[in-house]
Amino acid sequence: MKTKIDSAVNWLLSGLLALLGFASCGKTTCGGIAEYGTPTAGYRALGRVADETGTPVKGIEVSRVTRGLSESKTVIGLTDENGRFADTDYATAWCGDIEVTFTDIDGEENGGKFQSKTLTLDDFDATKVRDGKGWDNGDYDISADVKLTKEE
Repeated sequence: MKTKIDSAVNWLLSGLLALLGFASCGKTTCGGIAEYGTPTAGYRALGRVADETGTPVKGIEVSRVTRGLSESKTVIGLTDENGRFADTDYATAWCGDIEVTFTDIDGEENGGKFQSKTLTLDDFDATKVRDGKGWDNGDYDISADVKLTKEE
């Protein structure tokens, strides 16, 4: 009796593991095939921050969180007088696993106190700038025009 139960459990676990293995072979958010590893891509964030009326906002802190082999938060910098920001390097992250946060750190000095806003990769326009190979899906410039709302 014990042999039949052991055999049934082994069969069930083997089937479950096979299904999980095949499920991990789907497409990733950055277009490559996820085999049995973790596909990654490089991302560089670019764009412009404005208020609700379209006026550029200077002094907004732009930071990104990337999730790859470890999770890291990096401050990209502050927006310039034209509201522009640009990452200086490509951050390697799991495909599609990146967030960019916009935080008003100087209060009223930039025309008012603005609410923070966080964008995910789906909120950006992505342009592939380098092809990758294997689990490296290349590098992408991600850009967005961000509108911040003033706090009341």
